[in-house]
Amino acid sequence: MKILAWNCQGLASARAVRALLEIQRREKLDVFFFLSETHLDKDKAEKLKRRLGYDHLIIHESDSRSGSLLLIWKKEVSVQCQGVSRYYVDVTIKVEEEWRLTGIYGEPRWEHKHLTWEAMRSLHSGSDLPWLMLGDFNEISFHHEKEGGRARSQDQLQAFQNSLMDCGLADIGFIGDNFTWQRGRIRERLDCGVANTQWNLLFPSAQLKNGEMVKSDHRPLVVEIDGTQGQYSGGERTRRFQARWLKEETRMKKLKRELEHLRHGPMSEESTAAQKEILLRIELLLEQEELEWVQRARANWLKHGDRNTKFFHQFASARRRKNMIKGLKGGMI
Repeated sequence: MKILAWNCQGLASARAVRALLEIQRREKLDVFFFLSETHLDKDKAEKLKRRLGYDHLIIHESDSRSGSLLLIWKKEVSVQCQGVSRYYVDVTIKVEEEWRLTGIYGEPRWEHKHLTWEAMRSLHSGSDLPWLMLGDFNEISFHHEKEGGRARSQDQLQAFQNSLMDCGLADIGFIGDNFTWQRGRIRERLDCGVANTQWNLLFPSAQLKNGEMVKSDHRPLVVEIDGTQGQYSGGERTRRFQARWLKEETRMKKLKRELEHLRHGPMSEESTAAQKEILLRIELLLEQEELEWVQRARANWLKHGDRNTKFFHQFASARRRKNMIKGLKGGMI
């Protein structure tokens, strides 16, 4: 199963539709499209659905404040709409097990971004299913996700991070370019996928790709989910886990070297801010690593019972203590 999420910035022109069809052909998309800023009404959305060869749709039509959200899917998948607003389309999906998909479009205006975070928290309170949220959040989590232009304040980044934590959601990572949006010399990672632990356990081999930028200022996101929900055996999956673990180990060592370099350098506001960001990135890596070990522990439990549980907890706790960073240089926490 593949899911596309794309801020297409308008699908009223023939050129825009051709670009979408090319993405569909290139990525071999087979089930879901979530499109934001389509600027389509329901009649035009129906025509697009037929052009793509799909069967069903949910739409939030354009108004003076937003450019329309559209979810399209094929009849082979059972989908139930849970809610629609100018910020999201929220559905549950039933294939083998039931899970939740939310296509998100974040508030673009600085003074109203809190409305997106409030909407996310409201969605979280309504379900405890495995949950994937995907789309254009119109915000970044860390300073390194932006190049050029005026820097975000730490308070702005923290507001986004807090909403994710309150919802139990974490970034699922990506392959491809680091930035998903570009205008002139400014580049940012505004588009991403986040999921809760249950969804990661249900789809341990899921992968998000930042696609090629065509027509829109935003890259399309393509999430590929394999067809074996909840299956935790097989050599290929083990090799994938080991490859990810080794990659994260390398990133952790690099971040620690950068942190030590900053700690031994002159103190300044820039140095302190950089240290705080590195600490946040290290914490995120630790959380991702623990999730990987949860997945391995569950795999062993499914195969051998619960005799590996104690080992997992001891191992994960020891690694977390080993990688713990106590604070910033100069006693700052």
